[in-house]
Amino acid sequence: MRLPRLFRAPLAGLDIGSDGVKAVVLGRSRAGWRLVGAAEAPIPETGSSDPDIVAGAIREVLDTLRVRRAQVVAGLSGQSAIVKRLSLPRMSDTELADALPWEAEQYVPFDLADVHLTYDRLPEAADQPTTELLLVAAKNERIDARTDLILQAGARPVVMDLEAFALANAYVENCDAPPTGVTLLVHCGKSSTVVCLLEGAVLAVTRDIALGGQTYTEEIGRAHV
Repeated sequence: MRLPRLFRAPLAGLDIGSDGVKAVVLGRSRAGWRLVGAAEAPIPETGSSDPDIVAGAIREVLDTLRVRRAQVVAGLSGQSAIVKRLSLPRMSDTELADALPWEAEQYVPFDLADVHLTYDRLPEAADQPTTELLLVAAKNERIDARTDLILQAGARPVVMDLEAFALANAYVENCDAPPTGVTLLVHCGKSSTVVCLLEGAVLAVTRDIALGGQTYTEEIGRAHV
């Protein structure tokens, strides 16, 4: 992930899962960003829906890393966030901003007043007749809930990404992503799975699947009883 220069250490990347919270701390050196530390804290099986318990787990990992007042980068996943690749007639950024709400109404299954709408414009050839973009819509209530958890833990949220984009960016920045061809990335959590399909180094398709490692483990266990 390329982070703007305005961020100063400590900067913590936070993963809030269904059974635990993980955090990494990044620091800037002359050579660029570097990993300073990592920690995790469990969430009780019945506590993932309790904001106080989750905020307590966030405080625990930040305290372990001694960065209670860190600036936090976090992510969202699940059915409350929609990603759609669109191909539109070639247009300027101003024209695209005006057209976006009209296009979004066709693909976003939520009231547009209830979502945060944005997009990522994909690379275009000079003679390309179309504008290619990834449309992103996330429910405001989901963004607010995640932001409130971080604030409740005493930290400062500065970036709210989609987990799929974070996964794709981490792969592109840290691995030798092929310039052509297709790459499939799969992140399997306890209760959900994030799948990303990249064309070259560009995210083309992403899906959140409401099945995770716990489901697979239980099925394997039943099959061997």
